[in-house]
Amino acid sequence: MTMTLIEHIPVGSGGLTAIEFTSIPQSYTDLYIVASLRETGSSITTSLVFNNDSTNQSSYRLDGFSSSTVTSSTGTFRPVISYTSDTANTFGSLSIYISNYAGSNPKTLLIDSVSESNSTTAYRRMMGGVWNDTSAITAINLEGVSGASLVEYGSATLYGITSGSDGTTTVS
Repeated sequence: MTMTLIEHIPVGSGGLTAIEFTSIPQSYTDLYIVASLRETGSSITTSLVFNNDSTNQSSYRLDGFSSSTVTSSTGTFRPVISYTSDTANTFGSLSIYISNYAGSNPKTLLIDSVSESNSTTAYRRMMGGVWNDTSAITAINLEGVSGASLVEYGSATLYGITSGSDGTTTVS
């Protein structure tokens, strides 16, 4: 398979309400997003939205924090990131893999995310989900929840994955 950089979006001075990948080419098999983010709000989550449609989402998540774990079903895609209560100037990291994003079937995805804090409470979330829509994904938004902004120095990068037959990965 081949992994190709589509777009890198840094969060500049003053922050952003959302990181928006638009006009996503339909020439790849899958999509992969890696990000380092922090938000100004009091929530540990950010929202993931396809084609400006936050409906038709279903997922199952495994959360780990302190010495506890919790599993639950949910109707939203909410990776965890660092926020105001976490150690200053720390950023959460997340990766999102979206399979068959240009196909006419519902889209499956895997999210792996973690907040960063030097306290005893940091959060880890693994989430598997389905966007139950048959439209091709042409836009992806990562946005703060409840009016929170993403802070300066964060970034997100979108890659296109093209499947290959030889079992190797090439990064270009």
